[in-house]
Amino acid sequence: MSRIGGHRVTVRSRGRRAAMVGVAAVVLGATLAAGALAASTNFTELATSPEAAGDGPTAVAVADLDGDLDRDLAVANTADDNVTIHRNNGAGNFIEPASSPELTGDQPTSVAAADLDGDGDQDLAVANLFADNVTILRNRGTGNFFQPASSPEAAGDGPFSVTAGDLDGDGDRDLAITNLLGDNVTILRNLGSANFNQAGSSPETVGDGPVSIAAADFDGDTDLDLAVTNQSASTLTILRNTVSANFNEAATSPEVAGISPSSVAADDLDGDGDPDLAVANFSSDNVSILGNQ
Repeated sequence: MSRIGGHRVTVRSRGRRAAMVGVAAVVLGATLAAGALAASTNFTELATSPEAAGDGPTAVAVADLDGDLDRDLAVANTADDNVTIHRNNGAGNFIEPASSPELTGDQPTSVAAADLDGDGDQDLAVANLFADNVTILRNRGTGNFFQPASSPEAAGDGPFSVTAGDLDGDGDRDLAITNLLGDNVTILRNLGSANFNQAGSSPETVGDGPVSIAAADFDGDTDLDLAVTNQSASTLTILRNTVSANFNEAATSPEVAGISPSSVAADDLDGDGDPDLAVANFSSDNVSILGNQ
């Protein structure tokens, strides 16, 4: 047994570098979800909480998975190699459908929800750490999923975190995946029906031990750029989108964070219209706030 992101998980080592099992990333989906908190910031655990998941849940994505306008949950279970689906009954109470859990690859560590096939439903992309690939789960429309023939899609060495966004400007949701052992980011362009191919410049080089990724327009040119936490280097790489999901590292990159940055979220934190960054630092027990200049 070992711990990833503070969670106890079974690590089925394939003899790769030992540092992998020491990763202590806080992975709650590709990034922390952005959104305003209503009325109060005081929280009370609901009577039905906690909700059951699988063995070693390490990441969760929130989206309307069954089309009833309520926000449901998809939970990646690292030790079970699957994803638990929790359908929301409308009051924050959840029911697992009969088709759950959905099978993934070897040791899923991150899950992202997005309409990957253009049919209006929220599909899932799951990064599989030991399989070096990404499982694509297409939504049938009611929170039941299936893998298309092209799934899984190849990633790099040790895919750890995945985020979805329109990286090439064609209206489809593409994928960016941090590869923990490859020290790079795989860019998968969506061909329009949840089939993907790698962008011409992919993989993009980042720092040592990338564990978390966020997509936002950091330079104001309307393209989605990327911010990547490099846990072993204690830095943050900024990748500017040049055209068609090809990236260049910004002149000021890498940015300094705290010790062992494990998770990054992007949003306008200072109200000036630019997306800033909040970075959770695992070993220094703090959060770095990086204002976009």
